[in-house]
Amino acid sequence: MHRRVTFGLIALALVAVATALPLRTLPSGSTVGVDAISAATKKKKTTAPVIKQKVTINQPQSTTLDVDDVIHQRVAGQIEAARRAISAKSWQQAREILEPLLGVVRSQNQRERIDELLARVDAEGEIRLQKANSLYAEKKYEEALKSYRHVAAAFGHRKAGQAAQAALDKAENDPAVATAFKAAKAQAMADQIDDIITADLAAQKLPAPATRPATESDGDGQTIDPALRFDYIKKLQSTARHNAVKTLEMLATLYPDTTAGKAATSDMALVKADKNLQDGLASDQNETRAKQMLTVAANYERAGMDKIALGKYQEFIKLYPSRPEAKDVAQRIEALKTKLGL
Repeated sequence: MHRRVTFGLIALALVAVATALPLRTLPSGSTVGVDAISAATKKKKTTAPVIKQKVTINQPQSTTLDVDDVIHQRVAGQIEAARRAISAKSWQQAREILEPLLGVVRSQNQRERIDELLARVDAEGEIRLQKANSLYAEKKYEEALKSYRHVAAAFGHRKAGQAAQAALDKAENDPAVATAFKAAKAQAMADQIDDIITADLAAQKLPAPATRPATESDGDGQTIDPALRFDYIKKLQSTARHNAVKTLEMLATLYPDTTAGKAATSDMALVKADKNLQDGLASDQNETRAKQMLTVAANYERAGMDKIALGKYQEFIKLYPSRPEAKDVAQRIEALKTKLGL
């Protein structure tokens, strides 16, 4: 009993000594005390400094867009553009700017300004419509219809534009308009004949043809007296004579019920009854045809189409063996035959 108590006391003393004395770190394989290990562990633990960065986020400033203000500004710009167009008398442009604004404008003042400018457009449209109506009443149909077309295009579905379009539609079915147009076209052809006569007589240094004031059916200016036109045609040189009679025949055929057409029909009867003139016209026709044949043949030859050119030259010799050009044509024929190995 006494021995067991002694050993127990010795063991407790050893534990106490080991616990109370911390050991230093020893080489690998050595024994260290608990306190030394604990102290070393605490020494190795280092806390990294925490860097706190203040981040500033730049957010866009809040802007409130007033839709009414935007519309107001844009409409103001368009109104100014329309005003400039009106000052320049560009009525169609002004109308096309102003009309769409009526559906978006919100300002009473701007609406009144738009209405004021459109009223100016309408007033101009009415003035131009009345001018077209006056021309129509004076039977100046060509000018009237041109004016109606302009008003219809420039003023669109405004009152004047609609009225002009209605007038155009009505004119298409107006017999008086159709008759006037035929008369105008017939007179234009008669004027062509007069121009041919005047130019050729001047080239021959002959007196200018006698004229008379134009009648309502003739148009403006002076015109050769229809009673003298046939006599002047007989004095023309071959080319002018051929062209004048050709135009005269077309006039009599296309517009026989017009004043100019009736005069042309009378002149053509005289032309056909005059043997000398007919002989001259036949000669003119042969002259024209011969020149045309030579031109065609030469064009084929220049294009390198020698076989076709040869055929055209041979046709010319067959039809016009006695013409002055026949000798040169015969030489061309022989040259082409040699070239082609014929």
